[in-house]
Amino acid sequence: MKVIKKFWGLIPISICLLIKIVLMIIEKSMNLVLRDLPAGILFWFFIVSVLLLAGYIIRKAVSWIAAKHDRYLHIAKIILSILYGAGVLLSLALGVLYSALACHAEDVVIENGTKMVARDTSFLDLSMDYYAYENALFRGKQSLKAIRNKTYWIYDSDGELLETGTYDY
Repeated sequence: MKVIKKFWGLIPISICLLIKIVLMIIEKSMNLVLRDLPAGILFWFFIVSVLLLAGYIIRKAVSWIAAKHDRYLHIAKIILSILYGAGVLLSLALGVLYSALACHAEDVVIENGTKMVARDTSFLDLSMDYYAYENALFRGKQSLKAIRNKTYWIYDSDGELLETGTYDY
């Protein structure tokens, strides 16, 4: 318990990095990709962990300055508080912007008897990618079907093109 109180700022970032390493091993070994919602949750856990680490470092710096009986302790606290507050606001604003732009709508669909994750990557025109459904956390890495504008491409699990065509709508 004493160790936890002493190093409380390092625990969340350590857990986050451990989770990321385990996910990278799973993704590489099984040829999978983390779906958007779990990836977004992990992203925000990382941001909160970094902000907690920064607060921990600032607290340790203030304690170190106070131990030296520095007469500029009050000024250092104000400056560090302002910088930390600005960093928190900037990181949250950039995190929200990244989350808004990086997250794509995903639906689980069954097409031709195959359960797939349909990922809508449209911006100005129709764009859909279909991947093999693995579970709630992961999807396949290889696209099974891609739709761009009015053209579609269907692939097998090895990435070989099986069929291409156009939609009329």
